[in-house]
Amino acid sequence: MAGADEKMKEHIAKMVLSSNYWGYLFSLVRRVPSDSLPSIMGVSPNRDGTISLLYRPEDVENTSSEVITKIIEHEGTHLLNHHIPRLLRLIATDVNDEKKFIKSRTWNIAADCAANLMIKMPEKVTINGKEGVSQFPKLYGMPDDKASEWYFEELMKDEDMQKMLQSKCGGGCPKFDKDGNERQQGNGQGQGDGKPEPGDGSGQSQGQGNNPCSNCKLVPVDDHGGWFNDDMKHCPDMTAMARKLEQNITNTVRESVRSFRGRGTLPGGVEDLINEMLNPPKLPYHMMVRKLVQASKFTKFKRSSTRINRKRTYVFTLDKSDKSVPAISPFPGRMRDFTFNIGVLLDTSGSMSIDDILEGLSGIKGMIENDKHTTVTVIENDTEVNKEYKIKKIKDIQFNIKGRGGTTLGPGLHRFQELDPDIVLVFTDGGTENINEYPKKDLPKKLLWILTAGASASMMDRTGPVIHLPD
Repeated sequence: MAGADEKMKEHIAKMVLSSNYWGYLFSLVRRVPSDSLPSIMGVSPNRDGTISLLYRPEDVENTSSEVITKIIEHEGTHLLNHHIPRLLRLIATDVNDEKKFIKSRTWNIAADCAANLMIKMPEKVTINGKEGVSQFPKLYGMPDDKASEWYFEELMKDEDMQKMLQSKCGGGCPKFDKDGNERQQGNGQGQGDGKPEPGDGSGQSQGQGNNPCSNCKLVPVDDHGGWFNDDMKHCPDMTAMARKLEQNITNTVRESVRSFRGRGTLPGGVEDLINEMLNPPKLPYHMMVRKLVQASKFTKFKRSSTRINRKRTYVFTLDKSDKSVPAISPFPGRMRDFTFNIGVLLDTSGSMSIDDILEGLSGIKGMIENDKHTTVTVIENDTEVNKEYKIKKIKDIQFNIKGRGGTTLGPGLHRFQELDPDIVLVFTDGGTENINEYPKKDLPKKLLWILTAGASASMMDRTGPVIHLPD
């Protein structure tokens, strides 16, 4: 096992050194060896909403680096496409375990068909000396270039396919049908019987180790069994878990892109997925701030050791002992101070959605990118100040949000009054105490309220401008 661990570590390090984006991505993902994994590799959600990359040590040790690279790319495509959260949303409203089981197997085939087309996955790969065949739409009589949901709906309509998915073989075997007969290209039909049996959920054969079933000697290219694992089966709110997974995946992608950008070239199709995931802020906050503090740019000054203090012109009389040196230094003078300290108060109460909070972080990113002189202080507040930190560069943004209780913004506002930034932007849904009743001396000198769509501004409209986010 130690050899496989070292091989995975070195392999991802080499991908990073060769400017392969997937190396950057999976250098931030926890890697977990698993001897019970029915295939070489698979991404899996954890109870805390994070993602792990599972791998079978024996297969990793005896598989070529080229194949491992391609499978890592395949797993990364599942992450960028949010295939796991999308599955959880598909089965979130089902109460029948058998129906969830069938839907998860169907979705796994659909997700593989979409992912393999995107990365141009080879139809056949050799894993630990055995042949693995990848999932493609043509194996099921479906066209290329469709979304995973489209493939899912088509496979759900196919009664024969649904029967196969309930069989021991699990259906979804791209090479053989239940009777061991080799499929024809474009023919995904077949017969199957037997009762549902828990399997890897990969849409490919389960069985033991690398011998999936008695008819099929092929090995699955990757494993999706962890997508609907015990943690997910016993999750009380799959929709909330899906949101949490999406947030953590997005945070991981953000971090990987910050490291990767400018080095190498993003793979085809991946850049669009990343740009879609890292949406720009809904409003141009840097322009709003610039307009509100424009006058301050001409009234703020700072000391400068390179500027002469004009009020000390008399000091140019030279010292008698050394006529090349002024008797009194005319420095320092002063120059305009273009730096701005911006405060961002994030309402992290339970009524704020993750998207609403991320909008505030996206706004910070926009301000930092558009004004190199800006320093942002962030305070996360529900009923109290949960976290405070400064941001000078984009990499300083923290995505581990603290709070999720009730809403009382007073503590955060009082703290900013002490810090005295040039302006404070407050991202909230408006469900807070009456800010209008606070004495002006207890509030920051300049406030800008950013409210969610449809939120009431009656509690703060007399303390500063109010802007509603679009739907």
